[in-house]
Amino acid sequence: MTEREARNKIVGIFTGWAGKKEADGSHKSIIDLYNGHSPLARGYRVKYSDAWCATAASAAAIAAGYTDIIPTECSCEKMIALAKKMGIWVENDSYVPDSGDYVLYDWQDNGIGDCTGAADHIGMVVAVSGGNIRIVEGNIRDSVDYRVIAINERYIRGYIAPNYAAKADSKDKQPPADNAAVIWGFLKEKGLNAYAIAGLMGNLYAESALNPRNLQNSYEKKLNMSDAEYTAAVDAGTYSNFVRDAAGYGLAQWTYHTRKQALLDYARGKGASIGDLTMQLEFLWKEISGYKAVMSVLKSAESVKAASDAVLTGYERPANMGDSVKAKRAEYGQHYFDKHASGGIATGGQTASNPPAESSGTVYTVKGGDTLSKIAKAYNTSVDAILAANKGKYPAMTRDYIVVGWKLSIGGAAASAPAESSGTVYTVKGGDTLSKIAKAYNTSVDAILAANKGKYPAMTRDYIVVGWKLDI
Repeated sequence: MTEREARNKIVGIFTGWAGKKEADGSHKSIIDLYNGHSPLARGYRVKYSDAWCATAASAAAIAAGYTDIIPTECSCEKMIALAKKMGIWVENDSYVPDSGDYVLYDWQDNGIGDCTGAADHIGMVVAVSGGNIRIVEGNIRDSVDYRVIAINERYIRGYIAPNYAAKADSKDKQPPADNAAVIWGFLKEKGLNAYAIAGLMGNLYAESALNPRNLQNSYEKKLNMSDAEYTAAVDAGTYSNFVRDAAGYGLAQWTYHTRKQALLDYARGKGASIGDLTMQLEFLWKEISGYKAVMSVLKSAESVKAASDAVLTGYERPANMGDSVKAKRAEYGQHYFDKHASGGIATGGQTASNPPAESSGTVYTVKGGDTLSKIAKAYNTSVDAILAANKGKYPAMTRDYIVVGWKLSIGGAAASAPAESSGTVYTVKGGDTLSKIAKAYNTSVDAILAANKGKYPAMTRDYIVVGWKLDI
């Protein structure tokens, strides 16, 4: 467990109590937890009718198993005294806390200088964003609920800053620079194959460009907030209409109010930012696992397009699900397949180990799995010649970097027809189409369809899969 995970653990416990209240007696479970701890502070058993803010703060430490780094008390003043002895008291109103720190209040603070009065109340920091602190508290309006205050706001008495690093057995990882690699790795760990992962990622890219803090573009202007400002405001609680604003947000552009509420609840339960990548991936997996038909396709996907179409039509379900949208999302997915899949695994259109398909004339459109050396060999030219002819058009091009979709000027001869088969059975290669195969074998597309539809029901005039063995 890292220090961040240690902080998230206790915040998750405390926020999980949100809604417990005196009115229905649900707060009693928190007091019972405190009273059941040994040794009991000063031997005093808290009554259900007592003020219970410090009791709740202490109960969270008890539930987390953190009583060695957090003092337990039912009195705010006594908690401060114990924190001072432990060396974790921060006598500074302007201190910028972290999640899991405790903030104490003095309601008699006159706002002049650093407050040193008697503490009246306590809560736990959930998140700090944009100069605001979101806090979860016990006994606020006789319940467990939230409050948002500004850093260095009046009434802050000080902070308890537990040494969460003492609970860590590993270091926090640096934020990943490549969201795509993180998402691919996460989904791979969940057991999806490369087709399924790529199909899902192509849809996520279409929705959010893989940015977990992405606010729907049209709403940036409508709400007058950037991605970062919106995320910070939701985290701090200063923007309270996240659930009902109808704005798409996050990796999957969650929009409908029930889905956004579930996302928000999950983030708070984890003590994470609403824009946290790992949290959103965990939520996405939990959510999409409930879409049985989609998961059935993903678990047995044999092409990027099949997986992509299933996610588009069964999970994302945007207003436009036409053929052009399906093709574009599958194209995005193919890009991730080509980048992250290994071993020349077959796809619905190309394979990373096969040579490029034919071009039209002297212009070649880069396909998945292509390299300049492959293209140069296919057209009987050199890598340097292709670079020289195209660097002006594509400045980012190098000997090792080209992008699917680029249209390259080629000076050599055209590539050959699809590779020949053995006998009357042809194995589909990367870049093949039924029309190419029919032309190479002096037959018709309809004849190939008729001979193979029984074996491959999914086959159409425009859809074949690398590896299929076609009767010619």
